[in-house]
Amino acid sequence: MEALLGATDAVMNPRKLAELGLSAKAGISGIVTLFLEGVLTQKGRKIP
Repeated sequence: MEALLGATDAVMNPRKLAELGLSAKAGISGIVTLFLEGVLTQKGRKIP
């Protein structure tokens, strides 16, 4: 949980979002996707 909060804190500020060229929605979506897909194996990412 702390990793997700840390990533959110680091990226979800106006200066960093502007530097990365992201909207707030795209920033949080990217963080959540990275966090959730990072805990899955390749097999777990495939939908049967």
